[in-house]
Amino acid sequence: MQSLSIVCLDASFILDLLFAGPLTPTIEGLWKTWLEQGTDCVAPTLFQAETTSVLRNRVYRNIITIEEAMPVFRTIRRLAIRFVNYPDLQEQAWDIALRFNQPRAYDAQYLAVAEREGCEFWTTDKRLYNSVHDAVPWVRLASP
Repeated sequence: MQSLSIVCLDASFILDLLFAGPLTPTIEGLWKTWLEQGTDCVAPTLFQAETTSVLRNRVYRNIITIEEAMPVFRTIRRLAIRFVNYPDLQEQAWDIALRFNQPRAYDAQYLAVAEREGCEFWTTDKRLYNSVHDAVPWVRLASP
C-alpha cells in the first residue's frame, strides 16, 4: 500500500510548513527529503480552497497581517503539489466519512486520495489522525 514515491499532504501540513512553529523543523525535513527524492506530492483540489480560506480567516481575525499572508499565499500556489480530482472522489470521501463517523467529509477527501494513490497521507491535524490511525496504518502525523 505505502509508496514513498507519492505522498498525500493536507492543508494543515503545508500551512505548518510555511508558518514558523514547533513542527517546522520536522516538516521542513520531510519536505526537503521528498523534493530531493523526487516524491510526487498530491492533494485533492479542495486543498487550494482550504488553504486560501485559512489564510483569509487568519487575516480577518487579525492573527496575521495581509503583509504576512500574501507571501504565504503566493508560495502555496507555487509548491510542487499535484492536485487531483477523480470522478468518484466525492463518493469515496462520503464512504470514508461514514466509515470513521466523521462530521465533515472534506478531511475524507485527503484520505480518499491517499487510498486511491496507494500512498501515505501526512497531516498535522491530531484530531483527524487520532480518529483514523488505528484502522488506517498509512496515515502519518508530523510531530516534533
